Amino acid sequence: MNLTSRNIIRDNFSWHSTLIYNYNTSKTTRYLSDDAKEFNMLLDGNSITPVVGEPLYSITAYKWGGLNSQGDPQGYFEGQLSTDYNAIGNAINVSGTAGGTLVFIGTSVPTSFGSVINELRWKKLTLSFNLMYKLGFYFRRASFSSGDLNGAGIGHPDYYKRWQQAGDELHTNVPAYVYSDYPQYVGRDGFYRYASVHALKGDHIRFHYLNIAYDMASRKAKRFLQSGQVYGNLANLGIIWRTNKEGLDPDYPNTYAPARQVTLGFRCSF
Repeated sequence: MNLTSRNIIRDNFSWHSTLIYNYNTSKTTRYLSDDAKEFNMLLDGNSITPVVGEPLYSITAYKWGGLNSQGDPQGYFEGQLSTDYNAIGNAINVSGTAGGTLVFIGTSVPTSFGSVINELRWKKLTLSFNLMYKLGFYFRRASFSSGDLNGAGIGHPDYYKRWQQAGDELHTNVPAYVYSDYPQYVGRDGFYRYASVHALKGDHIRFHYLNIAYDMASRKAKRFLQSGQVYGNLANLGIIWRTNKEGLDPDYPNTYAPARQVTLGFRCSF
């Protein structure tokens, strides 16, 4: 849907707004597998979800049970809180959501998206800007991992929020850091990485660009210059609103967003 409004029309000033709205919905209608009846695998939303009736690209996660008094993450096995990560991982291949091990988060593809573009003209000066929005989807964030830190020296800011002493489990979801005999904790890291606590809503509004232009051609100059314009552009201005409280960019949750760009130019025809 594309709607344009003429907000103000004057001799030397005008203001137009354009709303672009897209709605997207999808679901798996048929899948040639006996497993296409319930979720029995971890999904990042990057491939088709093999569950009939669900969105084509969905995210699933381990059901989150918080931290225990030793700072270990807890999941669910056979309906009970558990830190038996091997049992939890093996259960999804058998029981899926029926056993309460996995939870369905939602689609990884925005269901509503588009832009709101405004253009203001005053005499020969034009200003336009674009606000882009994406709504109705989820993404998975990264967090601190003892294995990443021990094995590759890869840290994460969540390290400073980690469990450190009894009682911390009441106000943090980041497990205790472990180092000695680390191989036994591989399943612990894997469970925590794919726990539902890291699945966040991706709704956001982005300041996409700001343009300004000045028309230079005049009646006197038209002998040799048909049109001339000096313009400037600012792009990738960042997010102005997001629903997640971690301050993450849903389009780039685990990497850097594109840098801001500044463009200055001149165009003309003779």
